[in-house]
Amino acid sequence: MRLDYVNITGMSIASAQGRCLESLGRSILQEQRALTFSHRYASSIKAPLGSLKLEEWDIAPELSLLSDQVMRRVLQSTLEKLAFETRVFDRYQPEDIGFFLGTTSSGVDGFFSALNAQRQSAEPLNHFLSPNMQQIWIAHQMRDLFPFRGPFFTFSSSCAAAAQAIGQAFDAVRSGFCKVAIAGGIDILNAVTLHGFNALQILDEDFCRPFSPERKGINLGEGGALFLLENQSSLPTLARIHGYAALSEAHHMVQPAPEGIWMKATMERALKNAGWNPASIDYINAHGTGTQGNDAAESLAIHSLFGGHERLHASKALTGHYLGAAGALEAAITIAMLRNYPEWAKQKGLATHHRSELRGLSNSFGFGGSNVSLLFSTGHV
Repeated sequence: MRLDYVNITGMSIASAQGRCLESLGRSILQEQRALTFSHRYASSIKAPLGSLKLEEWDIAPELSLLSDQVMRRVLQSTLEKLAFETRVFDRYQPEDIGFFLGTTSSGVDGFFSALNAQRQSAEPLNHFLSPNMQQIWIAHQMRDLFPFRGPFFTFSSSCAAAAQAIGQAFDAVRSGFCKVAIAGGIDILNAVTLHGFNALQILDEDFCRPFSPERKGINLGEGGALFLLENQSSLPTLARIHGYAALSEAHHMVQPAPEGIWMKATMERALKNAGWNPASIDYINAHGTGTQGNDAAESLAIHSLFGGHERLHASKALTGHYLGAAGALEAAITIAMLRNYPEWAKQKGLATHHRSELRGLSNSFGFGGSNVSLLFSTGHV
């Protein structure tokens, strides 16, 4: 019998606020800001960033600005931790293990290597094109290092990429397309991304304030998270994923549709797919970037669907925006807040209740109108 959910039995996090669910949750509950002005791009970017401490990842200083190499080391270590804690590669055959990854910045270094080589020759740029300048590069790097040979996908749907990866992994495991899936996202700070957002004039040079009337833009961060999804397992279940929705509104490249009508439609579709109603949601992790247009649209969408903002949480004010990996980190934060719900509800002034299941929704809304909403539950703690 096909279940209405998929179990999340393992989680490994790459974040300035911790590498496990417990430390991440503690940091968020205590409102410890991971953003700093002392980062490796400080000479050219004045805004604070959610920067990993690369020495903690055994990354040599001379590699610190080579974002693909940083990404490779961080993702490899994150996957090694997940494998060690879950023994997934001992419990399943390689062909039974799927890999679903979201990213936007993988391949940046490969592109500049090709460009530099082209400038030193008379050949056209297309003669230097190679796999290491594509987003899928990092996934192939992991496939070379680890024994997963099942369904294999890389998503690069802007800031919704990791959330889409998790949703597609849910479909794959629930349908039996693969027995188990490793899903999540990774993005690392790099000059292209930073200067691109700077050129758009949406980097806040102070700490960002999502949904505040005084908001001025975003802070960027780096890292990601990986989840192990299984139908049945002898391992303890950290949480369950019950469904998702992924819609493309095709309104504008960088602005959402007025009044957040497609954001609302995405959340409605996710709830319908899971058989849930808005009143059953205890916690909403908003996309909440701090930009004028996106926050206004999402705020209207949430208010229209849920009748208010009491259950809303904007965690990017503490973590920064992980771009293609944002959906993975915020899925982890959603699960952490559900597992620490009494304390979070007390901070928000919400009445606690005694339902056997706590439910959370996590939004990821990206450029080009890529909208994803994920639904999670945990047992009451």
